[in-house]
Parts: sequence; C-alpha cells; structure tokens
Amino acid sequence: MALKLTKEEKKKIAIGVTLFIVFVVSYFMLLVDPAKAAKIKADDDLKALLPKIEAAKKQIDKVKNMEVEAPEIKLILNQVDSMIPSGPPDTWFPPKLQEILKSCGIENPIVTKSTESTVNELKDYKQLSWDMEIPQITFFDLCVALQTIENQETLFEITYIKIESNDLNPERLNLHFGINNLIRK
Repeated sequence: MALKLTKEEKKKIAIGVTLFIVFVVSYFMLLVDPAKAAKIKADDDLKALLPKIEAAKKQIDKVKNMEVEAPEIKLILNQVDSMIPSGPPDTWFPPKLQEILKSCGIENPIVTKSTESTVNELKDYKQLSWDMEIPQITFFDLCVALQTIENQETLFEITYIKIESNDLNPERLNLHFGINNLIRK
C-alpha cells in the first residue's frame, strides 16, 4: 500500500522541507554562531581581566597592611620629628657635632656641608651630607668619637672614614669622615 502523492502535495512537502532547512540554517547562522562567538569573546575578555583582578587584590592587601602599619609608622615619624632640631641645619648641626666631639676631648673639628639629597621613602624629609675633618687625633680618641656619634645620634650616619698618618708623629692621625643626617624639607 503505497501512498500516491499528487503533484500539489509533493510541492507542499518540498516547500516544507525547504522552509525547515532554511529555518535550521538560519537558526545556526543568526542565533547559535553569534552566541558562540560572543561566549568566546567573553571568555577571552575574562582571561585578560584575571591578571588585573589578581593585581588589584594584591594592591588591596597592600593597602590593608599599610592601614594596619600606619599608626606605628606615624609614631616613628613623630619620634624622628622630635629628634630633628628646629631651624636651618647650618645653625644647629655643626655646634651639635662639636659638642659631641668636645665631650670626647676633641677640640676644633672642621665641619662643612657637602651635599643635599632627597629621601625616596620619606617625601617630607631630605638628607644632608657633611664632611668632617679632625686633625691630630689619637686612634683611641678616634674610636671613642665615632662610637659616641653613632650611639648618641640615631639620625646621623657615618658614610665614610679616611685616616691619614703623619711620618713625623705616627701616633697622631688626621681624620676625614662623612656624616649624613635627616632633616625636614
């Protein structure tokens, strides 16, 4: 029992099959493929954002740590401020250094300002470098003087030491050294 289709019915079936194929092709071309492309682009964008998100998380953690450390750092900076005398450093540094050396029995050191530089970590401060000369000092007095400077003045940093001896009097040394100190801008 075979069904016999008329020419008109065959045309209707052919049109229906053609419409179905056009619908399926249109569905994939107009809906599915653009959705896949959008998903791939979104995945690529997300992959590009992940390193930035991680960097932002690290930055947030760093800021949180800074907020925790801020009171301690502020306390330290207040202590540093209290150790820096007021006024221009030319007026207080040489006399202060001479006073320290005088307490060690050393008279008439020659103090000259050398350079001035910024301190990267401390934007409100700068560093001054001074050259110091002490003629005719004994080795023992030299050691006591350097130890006293290092221990009494926490904001002073001895940067170099040059010792010269004299053939006529080898017990007496000529001392040249550099000191850095921190000051407010």
